[in-house]
Amino acid sequence: MAQSEISVNISQLPQIQQISPGNLLIVNTSNGTYTIDFANFIITPNNTTFYPMLSATTIAVASLSASTNSKLADLSAAVDAAYDKIYIGQANISINNGSSQSINLNPTPPTGITIATTDVVVTPSNAVAVLSGAYVSAVTGPMVTLTSPYLYTTAATFNLHVIKTY
Repeated sequence: MAQSEISVNISQLPQIQQISPGNLLIVNTSNGTYTIDFANFIITPNNTTFYPMLSATTIAVASLSASTNSKLADLSAAVDAAYDKIYIGQANISINNGSSQSINLNPTPPTGITIATTDVVVTPSNAVAVLSGAYVSAVTGPMVTLTSPYLYTTAATFNLHVIKTY
């Protein structure tokens, strides 16, 4: 009984959208045709055409990172030289629109530091806050009073931040 041969062109095979370990790749060499498990298929700098671009990008990112770190160190040193300390305070507040609400900053500002209404940065943290807006109407010690002049049915929430040197 004669064995029949079947000839299939690779372009006629169905395609897959994703390859995973356990899938096989076909490799044709001068010694024959073989398979290799995708888990054992390793791409190295020696067998890619784009390695120089990756290497240059890696060097550029490292350089940018070093430059940024250096500039932050310079900025920190300049702030330390100009001021003794920095106070960073924050609070999250929910306010019924068309009213005022007060909240203490956390942590409490140190004795001797005065927080002005212009020192407080107000950032909306929900959609109603974006629509309604609010302003700092008073600061008394660690207590910040936020006022929302617009009327909405849902409370608006805001983040308050203070960064102050003293």
